[in-house]
Amino acid sequence: MKLQGKKALVTGASRGIGRAIALAFAKEGATVVLGSRSLDSLEALAKEIGTAVAVRLDVTDPESIARAREEVGEVQILVNNAGIAGSVKVLAMDDEHWQSHLDVNLTGAFRVTRAFLAPMVAAKWGRVIQIASTAGKIGFAYTAAYCASKHGSSASPARSRSRWRRPASP
Repeated sequence: MKLQGKKALVTGASRGIGRAIALAFAKEGATVVLGSRSLDSLEALAKEIGTAVAVRLDVTDPESIARAREEVGEVQILVNNAGIAGSVKVLAMDDEHWQSHLDVNLTGAFRVTRAFLAPMVAAKWGRVIQIASTAGKIGFAYTAAYCASKHGSSASPARSRSRWRRPASP
């Protein structure tokens, strides 16, 4: 069991990729914390896993993130999986569509990472896994907001990683 003794938080764990990641981590021995806005789905998954804990977590809400951080405590592995994907032509897109993608896919991942990162840095061990998309690199028709948010979410951890590993210069 490769992840024995590690606690992993998976955002967007109620279905799809997040659910699959949570099941895989549990199989490898991690203590899995399931985060999502839909607590009912999470509780069913936690029961299926047997050792997982479900926590209500809305990545767009700083107070929800703070409550989850307090409830969960430190984690060694964070999987930023929560995301949305909508499709609309740019000329038909309203600001709300654009902003909602940035709020969930980019800003949400940043806020959750910021909330859980410090103990990993202090311990000199931790993993932040950002679930991105090829859309963030090559783009797809009618998904400008999604592509932009996924590009940002895939670029920001890579740029920051080296700074997490060593103290910043004054």
